[in-house]
Amino acid sequence: MVQEKNLKTDYDLLVKQVKALGEEENYWLPVLANTSALLMNALPDLNWAGFYLMNRDSLVLGPFQGNPACIRIPFPDTLPATAPAMRRSSSPFIRTVSW
Repeated sequence: MVQEKNLKTDYDLLVKQVKALGEEENYWLPVLANTSALLMNALPDLNWAGFYLMNRDSLVLGPFQGNPACIRIPFPDTLPATAPAMRRSSSPFIRTVSW
């Protein structure tokens, strides 16, 4: 979905497209990869769209589109106690992935 800058982004359509990606494939990696590509193409003002995945004591770069990014972001000392709360989300698009 390519948008011209003078057109308003159809967020309802974008939500449906992201949901459809998850319905077509059960494995999370290609779903995240295609979601980042979809967001990057649908939102012309973005310079980066992607995911960081929780891995023990840090966030590790996952699928993304855009400029190079930090590969690993360590949690601050105070964050590990709140990390389990980060796993819970009311968003229908965010799921906890078991490694």
